[in-house]
Amino acid sequence: MSLAFDAIDGSKKIKLDYDRTTKVLGKYGNSLTLDQLKLGEILDISYSVHSGVIDTLQVSSDCWTYTDVTKFDINEKSKTMKIADTLYRMNDNVVVSYGDEIAKLMDVINVDTLTVKGNGTKICSIIVDKGHGYLRLTNDTNFLGGWLEVGQEIIKPISDNMLLPVPEGKYSVRVTNRGYVGVEDVLISRDEESKLDLSKIDIKEVAVGHVAFNIVPSHALLYVDDALTKYDDRVALEYGIHNVHVEMIGYDDI
Repeated sequence: MSLAFDAIDGSKKIKLDYDRTTKVLGKYGNSLTLDQLKLGEILDISYSVHSGVIDTLQVSSDCWTYTDVTKFDINEKSKTMKIADTLYRMNDNVVVSYGDEIAKLMDVINVDTLTVKGNGTKICSIIVDKGHGYLRLTNDTNFLGGWLEVGQEIIKPISDNMLLPVPEGKYSVRVTNRGYVGVEDVLISRDEESKLDLSKIDIKEVAVGHVAFNIVPSHALLYVDDALTKYDDRVALEYGIHNVHVEMIGYDDI
C-alpha cells in the first residue's frame, strides 16, 4: 500500500509505501493506527530512500493545531485567514479536507467547524470537522417578515424563497409571525438542500407576553420593531422574536 504526501512548503510531492513494520506515532510518541491520522495532518516522515518504504510517521511536534474553530474569516484572494482576532497567511498549497476527500477553500463557509494546522505564522491545512447543508423555505407567504430559528444558534428574518446555510445535523426549526408559530424537526445533510414546506407544518396561534422595561435614564426612547413604544407600563408583545432599540442623545444606542 502507498500514501501520497505534499511538502508543507509546496516544494515537492512524494508517494511512499508502508507495511506492517511502519510505526505510526502521535505528537508525543504515543502509538497510533493509520486510521487515526486525518487527511490534512502534518507529519514528520522517515523512510528508506532505496525501498521507498516508510519507517516512521509521526504527528509533527513543530506545528500547531487549533480545534473547534468556528470564528474565522477566509480571504481566498489575499490567501489569508483570520481566526478569532489573529490574522494568518495560508500556504499556496494549503490542503482543505473533509473526511477522506480533498475539498476547496470556496467550499468552506463560516457555519463550518474546523481543525486548522500550521507552522509558524502560516496555515498548512484546514480540516472540516463539521460541514454544512442548506435549508430552503417554501410556501412561506404567510411568514414573510417573521422570524426563523434553527436550533439555538441561528435566528434570521424570513425572506421570500429563503435559502440558508446551516451546519449539518438535526434541528428543531421554529417559524413565528404575527402571533403564530410553527415547529418542525429538520435534518441537514452535508452539501444537500433540505426543504421545509410551511404550508404543511402545524401552525398554532399563541398568546402575547408582557415585558417590563427598566430603562435609565427614564426619558430615553424605546423602539420595538421600529415602532416608538411607551414603556411606563408593561408592553404587550406577540410570541416570537422582536427587535428592541433604545436611544438618547449623548448616549450610545442599544
